[in-house]
Amino acid sequence: GSVLPPGVYPVTYSAFSCRGVRSDCSFNITVPSGEPQLICPEDVVIPNDVDQCSAVVMGLTPRGGLGCATVLNYQITFPVSSGLPPVGTSTDYNSNTLGTINDVSGRTFPVGTSQVTYILKVDLNGDGDADDQSETQSCTFSVTVLDVQRPHAVCIDREIKLDQTGNATIYAEDQGGGSIFMDGGSTDNCDADPLIEIQKPGQPYSASQSYNCVDVGDNLLNLRIFDDAGNYSTCIARIKVI
Repeated sequence: GSVLPPGVYPVTYSAFSCRGVRSDCSFNITVPSGEPQLICPEDVVIPNDVDQCSAVVMGLTPRGGLGCATVLNYQITFPVSSGLPPVGTSTDYNSNTLGTINDVSGRTFPVGTSQVTYILKVDLNGDGDADDQSETQSCTFSVTVLDVQRPHAVCIDREIKLDQTGNATIYAEDQGGGSIFMDGGSTDNCDADPLIEIQKPGQPYSASQSYNCVDVGDNLLNLRIFDDAGNYSTCIARIKVI
């Protein structure tokens, strides 16, 4: 609520824990002189929200240029991989809309990098409109949401019977036709078709594993699920060969 003349004003917030441990954060408030100067936030990198392929991002309000005589709009271009069309606002500049701030803070951004452009209009020459070239400013920054969540690996203990040749095959995923498989419904928050492979201890991961007479009895088998972002999880199942 303070009225400040033009200048740069350092601000420090201090927080104290129940045990009296102090933590500080500092930032500057810049009060410009003369014409408004639109200043975008810094580029933002943030992890996905839990179990979502996106994140609700706060704190994206411009750092300068807003006022009671300005109108702020925005345009967002989402990453191609999201399949989302561009969105934006288009509030006209007139006496009824002065002071309008269309802020992207609180919007949901998909995994990937989105480009945000703010457009500020202000009547500098007092003719009642903001149609002159010098009366429109813009700035752009990026919002990157990282998929940092591991997939959910689900294994099924199985019993597999050797065929007449003394061999049997178990698959990572259901192959249809009565195949024996190990995946019990593994999922990922983003990747609809994650890579699921299985492994005998000490062996390479692959889509299937084979057993023969020397494996009769209980065996351990590892399952690994990888998503597009390189996150992975594993689980272990007991495979009884008879």
